[in-house]
Amino acid sequence: MDLYQLTDGLLAVASAALSLKSESGSRKNATIEEYLESLRRTNHTELVGLIQSNSTLLASIENLLKAGNKDTLTALNEVRESLTKLARDAERLVPGKGPSPLLPAVLENFVADIPHDAVIVHLGLVVACVSEFPFSLLSQRGESMFSLDMRDGEVQFSASIFNREGKIACEIVNNEMHVNRNFIFRLDRTPHSLALIDDEKRRLVDIEYINSKAIRMTGEFFLRRGMLVTMNSELVKFAKDDYNIRIVRPIAYVRQPRNSCIDINFPDDASELPEIRLEGIVASEQSIAWTGPVVASEPQDAEDGDAIKGR
Repeated sequence: MDLYQLTDGLLAVASAALSLKSESGSRKNATIEEYLESLRRTNHTELVGLIQSNSTLLASIENLLKAGNKDTLTALNEVRESLTKLARDAERLVPGKGPSPLLPAVLENFVADIPHDAVIVHLGLVVACVSEFPFSLLSQRGESMFSLDMRDGEVQFSASIFNREGKIACEIVNNEMHVNRNFIFRLDRTPHSLALIDDEKRRLVDIEYINSKAIRMTGEFFLRRGMLVTMNSELVKFAKDDYNIRIVRPIAYVRQPRNSCIDINFPDDASELPEIRLEGIVASEQSIAWTGPVVASEPQDAEDGDAIKGR
């Protein structure tokens, strides 16, 4: 159950409980078994499973069934609080216990530079070794789009994902998801992963919280102003209008001079050139390429602190 379903769940709880209370009258209080069966009859099987698996919610519903007329509203508020907590917990990504992905070969000579407590984030070909927080993984014109923070010993991941028209499709704030149901057709998720499928049945993004030290993200989605981002095992590409800038060989971030790694800027003014700025990197040779309206570049080397412009 997510927050989108909370109102429906609460109404189902109230309707079934009040209906049973009316049926039982002065005879007796309805039992929890009768109550659950009434939910099954109204096609709320998922809600039944949720109630049976959570002792706090079960107790709050039993109180609702036993409450006198004057206490019904108070008891119903207890149910609302229990459902809200469960729904919010279900919206959070939590670390799994899977094995960390292998690091790219470009990092072979820099393993000693990676702090033992670093969180490794895999964004397609880009790998960020993060040990200082907050840290911006990807920003657009200085506005952070993907970032990490650390709170009470827990890694907090935040992200903003847009649709083609520039409307927000999904926002993750400190591991808690907020989804725009007007644009997202389906969520495929586990406690440790999230996949967003849009209203054109395209897979926008896959996020895996593999373990407490490893996060992986791939997909094809938009940032602000219609900028298309592609992240997979073969390349990372930023595209808008006639321009694109591509990372075609692995780049890793092990130094943190500005607590950020990629800043991308595609100006609205067509007379200005797009730019990608790289900070704290270790890069493969010939790792960056671009394509413009007239010409395309051969892949070129990228150095720490580079601001690479299209042409």
